[in-house]
Amino acid sequence: MAEKPKKPQKLRARLPRGLGDRGPAEIAATRRMTETIREVYERYGFEPVETPTMEFTDALGKFLPDQDRPN
Repeated sequence: MAEKPKKPQKLRARLPRGLGDRGPAEIAATRRMTETIREVYERYGFEPVETPTMEFTDALGKFLPDQDRPN
């Protein structure tokens, strides 16, 4: 009897750990908090800076706990 060829596994859509969807109330609260922080920082002479949302794992690997480090 011949074996059936294995079907390739379908990829499932999933969020990376720590990245979840946020609803309108949480977004509004985050905006209020960020605006308050920005106002205080600017009052003391700080200027805004934006950093990347994502980084290469080799740039972050040395700072991750052992179980999260990329191989």
